[in-house]
Amino acid sequence: MESKPNIGDVGYLSIWKGKTNRKIKAGLFLPEDLRVENEWRAVCDDLYQYARLEALKSHPEKYQFFHETLRFISRLYLDEKKPYYLTSWISDQMLHGLTWKDFVVYPSYSNEGYSCNMAIHPNTVDKYLEFKKVIRFKLQNKVGNYWTISTGQYGEVKNTNIEWKMADPGELDFSKLPY
Repeated sequence: MESKPNIGDVGYLSIWKGKTNRKIKAGLFLPEDLRVENEWRAVCDDLYQYARLEALKSHPEKYQFFHETLRFISRLYLDEKKPYYLTSWISDQMLHGLTWKDFVVYPSYSNEGYSCNMAIHPNTVDKYLEFKKVIRFKLQNKVGNYWTISTGQYGEVKNTNIEWKMADPGELDFSKLPY
């Protein structure tokens, strides 16, 4: 939904399998008051509990500073207006800087934090994810915040190309796909 699609637009949902041989490093920019409806809420709670314990253990005198910095940066992802100069720079530094991360997670500005977005470093995709298939879908109708989506084809890599096939009956209803 971040791309603000229109009725009739075609999209692609790719399905990947993890194949890591090391721990993956994440940069989490989740505000402490992340919406309870957000699927990342439990991770957010764990993040703040862990950060609180570690900061108090290692530098108790700097805990408030650390907490306010984390709060400020995390809120930026929900509050900063286009063209997102500061959050874009922070994410870029997290993915490509000296303290690199494999991916960053931040709340969606477009839907006011009801879900999160993820930016993944291209090398992480190349080395630690295996492409399984892609499902082609078309946005048919929108009523309120809900879309009617049709599917019909999926693609799998054969040699160096994607070979398109008709979807299995279980892949025709987006609401039944695993997430």
